[in-house]
This record gives sequence, C-alpha cells and structure tokens, in this order.
Amino acid sequence: MRVTGGYGGSGQPSDGGKDRSDPQAFRRGRRVGQIVRGRLVSPGPRGLFWVVVAGHKLLAALDHEPVPGRELVFRIEGLDPDLILRDITPPPSAADDPVLLLAALTEARSKFEALLHRLPPADAPLFVFQPEASPNLSSGQVAGVSDAAFTCQPAGVPDGTTPAAPAGASAGPLAGPASGPVLDLTLARTRFTAFCQNDAEAGQALARVRELVRLAGLVIPRTQGRPLYTPWMYPGLSQSEVLTLRTGSKTWSLRLFGRLPNAGRIAAVLTLDGSKAGYRLMLENPGMADAVIATLAQVRFGRRELAPVCLFAGGLPAEAASGFWARILAGAARPFTGLRLRV
Repeated sequence: MRVTGGYGGSGQPSDGGKDRSDPQAFRRGRRVGQIVRGRLVSPGPRGLFWVVVAGHKLLAALDHEPVPGRELVFRIEGLDPDLILRDITPPPSAADDPVLLLAALTEARSKFEALLHRLPPADAPLFVFQPEASPNLSSGQVAGVSDAAFTCQPAGVPDGTTPAAPAGASAGPLAGPASGPVLDLTLARTRFTAFCQNDAEAGQALARVRELVRLAGLVIPRTQGRPLYTPWMYPGLSQSEVLTLRTGSKTWSLRLFGRLPNAGRIAAVLTLDGSKAGYRLMLENPGMADAVIATLAQVRFGRRELAPVCLFAGGLPAEAASGFWARILAGAARPFTGLRLRV
C-alpha cells in the first residue's frame, strides 16, 4: 500500500483538517520491518481510500475497493522517500470463515464416512465391537451426544420455520405400516463407539469432523440449536447432521438431515415432550415414507423407550434440500479477506 501525503494520485491537494493524510507523523518512531495494525475507514478522493494505521489516518492507493471496518495487519516495507505498507493480514480459514468451514466440514465428513464400510454388520456378535481403551478418544467424544442432548427440538426447515405441506403430502398422525423391529440407538452408539476406538484411521477422521462441528457451533446461532454429528442414529444414513434445541424444562427438538440409499435426502423434525414424541418427515423420494416410518415405530435410547408419532410425511422442500447446516453457515457473514495492494 503506497501512502500519499497531502496530495492524491492526481497531484491535487486533499481536503484539509481532519481528512488530511499525514504520513510524516506516522513515520516518527517507526522502522522498516515493523508490524502495525490498521483498518479501512472509507473511500477517499480520486479513487484513494482512508485507512487508520496505528492511530494515524492515511490516504492510500489500493488495488480494489474493499469492505470498510476489516482489521488489517501491515508490515512497513519503506519509510523514505515513500511510505509503503504491505498487507500481511492472514487469509481466512475454516476457523473464521463460515463458507470455508462448511467446505472443510463437508470434505472431512465424506472422508470419514468412506471408512464406515469397515463397521461390522449390525447382526455381528457384540464381542466384535467391544472397545479397547483409547488415549485419544473417549466414548463420549466418539458418540458425540448424551442421552439428554438426544432429546431435543427445532421447528421446521433450516431457517426455523415449518414448511408448508407439498401437494399430495399427508398431514396429521399417520398409522403407517406394521411396526418393524426396535431401533436400538443405545446399541448402535455402543457399536459405533467401539469401531472408532479400535480403528485408528476412523478415530482420527472422526476427531477432525468433531472439531469442525465444534467450530460450526460457534457460528450457528443458539436459537437454531446445537450441531451434532451422530451417524449412528439411523442405519445407512450418510451426510448426517443434527441440530438440537431445548425448548422448555422437559421439551426438546431435533432437526435431522442425511441421505439414505433408497430414500435419497431426508429431513426430520422431532419434538419430544416427556415420554411423548412426534416428528415431521420430509423425503426426496416420498414413496419411501412408509418404510422409514415403520423403522421409527419403536425407538430405544438408554432407559427410554419411545413410540414416535409421525405427524406429517411428504416431499423435501427446496429450502431444506441442502441440509440444515449448509443454509445457516452459507448465510453467515463472511470476514473480509484482505487487500490486494499496490506496493
């Protein structure tokens, strides 16, 4: 960034008073190589920009018009005859850019789920799954959700609204087909935990996903819920994501999203009030609704046994097709990525 004095790039004087660039005052006590912080204030005259660096307001020539207010880090490249500052602001990373975070999370999740073919089949003897002690992953870290956290409630599609029923969708309690076997989430979590503790590669891949989900939780508003990654919650589910939200002293909400081999993308909104549970089911392939409803007729988790009632079954709305996390993270404000400066 080349800083001008009292004159802009055209050689004409800049406005006086408080809007006068004073690089000479900035030079006092500075040395080449010194690191200083600053921020862009506003556009200035003749295509230049006002920046505040180390408390001094300067008029600078930039390569393009950036977003005001972004904190910048500069290294002093030259003091005389020209004052030259180089922007060394670190580029955004998954830790501070929601869009990069979403991309990293999607990639890490895909890498982990590519390893799940190693998970022994559900009908394998339980001793096959017995976990070994792991110094890196506790069972809680692997499972990713406590009994209390499982019983939660959000209400609708990713923006927190309840979607209207698509044409031809069913509303109200649905009897569904005959009940299938009990969906034992306690056993599923036990097997999943043991697998990730015994398979070092899977354990490390899962830890990466968990860390990115934790970072996502810092971005996703609390009113939307807490993100969890719990791929063990439904057989064959990939691209799993959960948002949990406590809505009362005994009421919770969960929003679940993922992809099933035959049903395609699927979303469910579960409301739990004490021992009562109801859910709204939305599928990319609505013809698979009866089959999915049958598997959810009886659910066991810890000491709790539930018979969730399907309140709605229909197609997946367009606004929910990308999942809950993606819509929230993609809509979050992104940090300014720094300046490309003429130096």
